[in-house]
Amino acid sequence: MLVKTKGLVIRTVNYSDTSLIATIYTKELGLKSYMLRGARSNRGKKQGNIFQPMQFLDLVVQNRENKNLQYVREHHANIVFTNIPYNISKTAIGLFMLEVISTSVKEQEENAVLYEFIQESFQELDEKKENYVNFHLHFLIRFARHLGFQPMNNFSETNNRFALQDGLFVNAGDAYPSLLDKEDSSLLAGFLTSETQTISNKQRKRLLFLLERYYQFHLIDFRSFRTPFVFEEIFG
Repeated sequence: MLVKTKGLVIRTVNYSDTSLIATIYTKELGLKSYMLRGARSNRGKKQGNIFQPMQFLDLVVQNRENKNLQYVREHHANIVFTNIPYNISKTAIGLFMLEVISTSVKEQEENAVLYEFIQESFQELDEKKENYVNFHLHFLIRFARHLGFQPMNNFSETNNRFALQDGLFVNAGDAYPSLLDKEDSSLLAGFLTSETQTISNKQRKRLLFLLERYYQFHLIDFRSFRTPFVFEEIFG
């Protein structure tokens, strides 16, 4: 069966001397892998160049049940970014967003709302002129909402410890496992309260670590993020 859909290229790997395998998050079918025969040949290089990470595409794809590898029948660029490919900071953030998606989403089923959120997030990043250094952190928090475990911002004088397993701030005297300490809880609460909050590089790194731990509690077979090591070189 052929399916018309939109998709975001997550990654590609070489297959044989002339072909590629592309992992694509699609609007109608979820996360899928597609064989691109001849994409690395002299005649197919134009096709191969389109299937780059962070590229949004209009697709017509083969969809056969119980097949791990499908085939792309038609493809066209859907969105052309004007800033992300030429801004090293935004490129790093975009690659991190791809890693979050590939690490967190395993379903091979339609989720149009999640797909639209992802597309809008990349477009927002591309259009931002300034104040995007914390964009990846805000993406993690918003993405968690779509995955069903958005952290609750109920911080108060008494509820001042964040429970990673339950996703809310609690009283330290309550019987909750995996509580953040007061300093980390306060940092997270402040960031949840204001998207325009100014934080230091040290705080930014700490928040990324805390949110990564939060994802680990809520996703099965979660692996640690690798892209943040690139941030060390870019953001310091």
